[in-house]
Amino acid sequence: MKFAIAYYSQHHGNTKKLLDAIKEKYDMTLINVVESKEADLSGYDLIGFASGTYFGKFSREVTNFARNNLPDKKGVFLINTYGANRGNTKEIKRIIEEKYCQLLGTYGCKVLTHLAH
Repeated sequence: MKFAIAYYSQHHGNTKKLLDAIKEKYDMTLINVVESKEADLSGYDLIGFASGTYFGKFSREVTNFARNNLPDKKGVFLINTYGANRGNTKEIKRIIEEKYCQLLGTYGCKVLTHLAH
C-alpha cells in the first residue's frame, strides 16, 4: 500500500517530529504543504493530512492543500498535535466528504510545549 501525508508544522515543529517517528517505521511520502502547494496524489492508496491546531482548527495551509489536491474516492486519515485545545476538524472533514473520500480515522496528540523544544 502506498501512502502519503501532507502536513504543516511551523510553530514548534511537533507535528513534523511525530511524522518523522512514523516515517522511521513505514515507507511513506511526506509532503510539506509550505514547500509544495500542489501534488499529484492520485497514485496513493491512502492519504493523510497532519497539522498542529491553530486557532482551534487545522492549519489553513493543510486545508487549502486538501481542497486543491485531494483526489476523489480515496481513503483519508487525519493527525493533529495540540496544546490546550484539540480543536475541531469540521472544515477538513467537509472537504473529505465533498471529494467522496472515506475518513478512516483521526489521531490527536497532546504536546507539552515547554518540553517540545
